[in-house]
Amino acid sequence: MAVPLTAALVALIYLCAVPWRLALCLRLGPDGVRFGMGAAPFEARFARARALSRRDRRRPSTALCGLSPGAALRAAWRAAAFALRRVRFGVDAQGEFGAGDAAVTALVCGGAMALERALRAAGWDARLRLKPDFSGAGVRGEVTCMISARAGHIMAAALLGAWEYATGRFAQWTDTPSRAL
Repeated sequence: MAVPLTAALVALIYLCAVPWRLALCLRLGPDGVRFGMGAAPFEARFARARALSRRDRRRPSTALCGLSPGAALRAAWRAAAFALRRVRFGVDAQGEFGAGDAAVTALVCGGAMALERALRAAGWDARLRLKPDFSGAGVRGEVTCMISARAGHIMAAALLGAWEYATGRFAQWTDTPSRAL
């Protein structure tokens, strides 16, 4: 009995250590704005490939139904605060910017370089390549954001959010006055 239990515990520990990658890809160009998202375990390149392939598809958004907004927001906030302390972020942006005025174009491109250095100083893996277009006005580019988290941290954040939501709903239920005559 101890051997299967130990094997299950070891498998659960290894499963919690699996890194998950979430890639968000945003493209801005003359044809409009396109967005894609992809997730994959272990390798970031697979998540990025899924995000790029899904970028041009259109899907209706799905919404959560039947949740109490106050309790759901408190639960989401608590789970996000827990998860954000354990998540690594990376940003890769490239594009061209032109404002029609050379001075404004230079200021914006210089600001992008300063933003890259600030993000790197904050511990993010940031690569911002913004080329100035002094001849015209317009914005073209692509931004890819990579979010990396361990499966165990995701599960713990989900459990914390579920616990917060359940206790919030219970508190709301006990604070509601009875309508009995």
